[in-house]
Amino acid sequence: GMPDIQKALPAALADLRSLPQDDSWIVTHAAESARFFGPAPGAGTYGETFFGAWRDVMARPCLVPLIESLKRDEQEGGS
Repeated sequence: GMPDIQKALPAALADLRSLPQDDSWIVTHAAESARFFGPAPGAGTYGETFFGAWRDVMARPCLVPLIESLKRDEQEGGS
């Protein structure tokens, strides 16, 4: 339920914040930015999240159990 999610959020946030330190993530992000916005540095909009990047973040092992928990709560009529 929600208390479990709240307990897990600090670790999930730390995991997500580690992504910019991952060389393969940076390369993927740069290639995706260049494809959508052109090769000029800073051509992408700050805060813009491409669907592929969002999907990759939502598939992170630290978040999958939390998302599944939210789905179960919703199906059971919980908050």
